[in-house]
Amino acid sequence: MKSYLKEYETEYAKERKPRRIYRDTAHYLEECSSSYERHIKASVPAEEIGNWLVHIRNSCNPFLLGVKTAFEQGNMEILHNALYQLVATRHTSSILSSGYGHSHFMDDCVFAALAAGLTEHIPLLLPQELELCENGFPPHVAMANLTMALWYKREDWKAASRKYAEKRLGTKILLTHSTAIRYLLALLDGDVKEVGAWLEQYCRAVSGIRDIFYATKLEKMFWYRAHGLYNLAFFVLGKEKALEISMPEHDCFCNALADWQIERNFAPGKLFLEYPAPTELLNTILTCTPPATKLMKMENAGRKKKYATDVQGFKNGLIAEVLKR
Repeated sequence: MKSYLKEYETEYAKERKPRRIYRDTAHYLEECSSSYERHIKASVPAEEIGNWLVHIRNSCNPFLLGVKTAFEQGNMEILHNALYQLVATRHTSSILSSGYGHSHFMDDCVFAALAAGLTEHIPLLLPQELELCENGFPPHVAMANLTMALWYKREDWKAASRKYAEKRLGTKILLTHSTAIRYLLALLDGDVKEVGAWLEQYCRAVSGIRDIFYATKLEKMFWYRAHGLYNLAFFVLGKEKALEISMPEHDCFCNALADWQIERNFAPGKLFLEYPAPTELLNTILTCTPPATKLMKMENAGRKKKYATDVQGFKNGLIAEVLKR
């Protein structure tokens, strides 16, 4: 925790706008108010909601501040609530088209939802009726399909997702991706010893990530995706069997958080900070239930019939839900 706090101060000192690292809660809320006056404020409510959705994903995300606050106070409830706010921010702001199908949500939203214990988000991000993913970044497709096979307990999907995953393992992919896929395959087999071993390897691989746009040094010091993988075992194997899985002996995994969540049966958290006027609309946006993912046929996809997430439909549905509240 001390090393995280030290690195936080280092990154805060060198970071330039737009910021993702804030001095404290007052500084963060001050930046939100300033952004509201400059970029968000609108006479039409739907337009103001849309402006927030564009802005909150990166320019107004307090997740790292939440982790810092939790470690300063040694408070795992704050860390759990920071994960809740991360999910709320990532899921509700998924309004930019990637050209991919529902596997697009795997790395950011699905892992975060699992880490936060927000199981109700999984059927919204990876709806069963959409079937297995076909269009997307191959490692994410492999992980999403294995997750769907585990979540929905579909034997036909288990076979298909295993075949695709094993094919991907035969190609050149990041070590974090290959170890995550092997973890999910071990989970598919119900082999708790292998599950623990691969989670350890996954955490070790995190420190080797070199792409600063994918993960800064600070982000790698608390890797929520590892918690997402670990928690998934409890949701698909049950608590008794999942407790046999050894926790990683790596600093990017917070054992205290894992213990705290298990003791409380992964009860959902809440926003770790609430927004005062004039930014109070964010409280409603971040606590509403987002629409389920839908797909639409891509234009000029030819015979491949590729489908991508319907981000405009998602945005319209979310705005309508916020306006109802």
